[in-house]
Amino acid sequence: MQLKYYLTDIFSDHEFASIDRQWLNSEVELQEVVDLTAFIESCEYESRNVKIAGPSRKKDWEWGWKGNGITNEFPDFPNIPYYFKKNTHVRIGQQVFEDKTKLTELKLLRMIQDIAFSHIEKENFDAIIEYGAGTGHNINYLKSKFPKVFYGADWAQASVDKMIKEGVVSASQSFCVDYFTQSSFKEPKEKYCAFTNASLEQSGSCFKEFMRFIVDSPSCRAGVHIEPMWDLISPHSALNRASIRYMKKRGYLDGFYEFMRAQNIDIICKKDFGLGSKYLSGYQLIVWIK
Repeated sequence: MQLKYYLTDIFSDHEFASIDRQWLNSEVELQEVVDLTAFIESCEYESRNVKIAGPSRKKDWEWGWKGNGITNEFPDFPNIPYYFKKNTHVRIGQQVFEDKTKLTELKLLRMIQDIAFSHIEKENFDAIIEYGAGTGHNINYLKSKFPKVFYGADWAQASVDKMIKEGVVSASQSFCVDYFTQSSFKEPKEKYCAFTNASLEQSGSCFKEFMRFIVDSPSCRAGVHIEPMWDLISPHSALNRASIRYMKKRGYLDGFYEFMRAQNIDIICKKDFGLGSKYLSGYQLIVWIK
């Protein structure tokens, strides 16, 4: 069945119009999980000893982006993080499905990225920088959509080296930025849009200095953040509450939306899409402009 038929209650008409048809029309085989109570209990048991986000994880990401956490097994999706391959389930609204076709989560992410960048006027900036770019697979996708200058930054030197080696960005357009180290903060020389995708999550509640850096910069004209933000999730369902518990257990972003509301910006989109992977619906979105 085409993926779009699972998403009729997820996206608005405007959002559907923003999405590349290759994702909507892609064929997937999804098997619904009927017993959500048992599924949630199983997930919570499996994740009882998860690693906590924070600066101590930097060595793990250095190890991963050297090649240990990257897969090229899927010709249509080269150079992607291994965790996409490992994911066995997807969350769509208040349903969970076993993903028999693999990488449905990544297709859903591409949809959210299409929607996110549809909200901002591209003429207002000349460059896009992804902070926490990892393998650079998001940059490669966005490069196919927008004629902009692209920059890639990550706290792991292995990521920067990999992006340069793979030709994702040039050496002059890539650098190390550690959310926990203010002296490492860097930005493009052009007017730019700042983009993060499941990377600010590692900062917990220590994102404020970095966000002030880009919000206060005259060169930064907009921001797009696709991150697990538990304060944008309504706790009305068992599945949502399980996502919130998992985010807090991992030490993911704490109070991000409330912080951004207090900044001198216009938040033009905030949304919980109700989309995610086995353990959480972790794709919340904030888009802002100056």
